[in-house]
Amino acid sequence: MALNYVGDIGIYLPDSGAIKFTALNDRQVVECYATEAALDALGCTPRDGLHAMVARFEEVRSLFERVADIKHRSAGSFRIEIHRADLDNLKAI
Repeated sequence: MALNYVGDIGIYLPDSGAIKFTALNDRQVVECYATEAALDALGCTPRDGLHAMVARFEEVRSLFERVADIKHRSAGSFRIEIHRADLDNLKAI
């Protein structure tokens, strides 16, 4: 079952450098985290300012959602971390 994404915008978590976005699988909440390295690979860096970083994330959000769908289907996890290698693997598909 594909995840249904909720919320209008990702939330930057400065302690981890990740952006959190949320999905639902039926009635279960799935927390998704785009790690700092994955964000950096796609040009989302805090050096550009947080508003610009989150705006860039939203531009490429569909890639992160696609990876989250794949990882959730394969592992069934309700906490998904998306790393740079996950994006590289997606490009190889």
